[in-house]
Amino acid sequence: MAEDLLQSLKADEQLGPGQKEEVTLAPLIEESIAMYQNSIDEKELKVDVDVPDDLTIQVHKGQFSQVITNLLSNAVKFSYQGGTNRFKAKRDGHAVHLWIEDAGTGISNVDQKELFKRFSSYQKKGTKGEASTGVGLFICKRILEQHHGDIEAHSEGEDKGTTFHITLLRN
Repeated sequence: MAEDLLQSLKADEQLGPGQKEEVTLAPLIEESIAMYQNSIDEKELKVDVDVPDDLTIQVHKGQFSQVITNLLSNAVKFSYQGGTNRFKAKRDGHAVHLWIEDAGTGISNVDQKELFKRFSSYQKKGTKGEASTGVGLFICKRILEQHHGDIEAHSEGEDKGTTFHITLLRN
């Protein structure tokens, strides 16, 4: 996963206006869920999607799909058996907001400051020992910056779950 993200980032270092397209968000999320359905089923997770069917975004579809897939992968990896992950999105004026929430292992306040750094030492195993590279969130942030967007993480701490909030400006 991280290697795919790195290759995509190098290939599309600077996005031109012709490289972006109008994409409906809900199907993009559903595609990512389908990719991880086996892992979701193994952990008996529930995934709720509260995204308007007509909500569209201007993005490089391949790159933005990788962001969604990476965040879902992390949500599944760090969720406890039987937990719930949620995607919520809304349009707010000239911005689209997307939240990805899990009820998993959470992140300490100290570690939250390290998440998006290029050479972050933050690495943590998933709830079933799944490996983590520590580079995926940095790459997600870079991709979102290329889309004039941003990503933030919030967690009340260990075992309190995590919410990632993406903001994209609408063109």
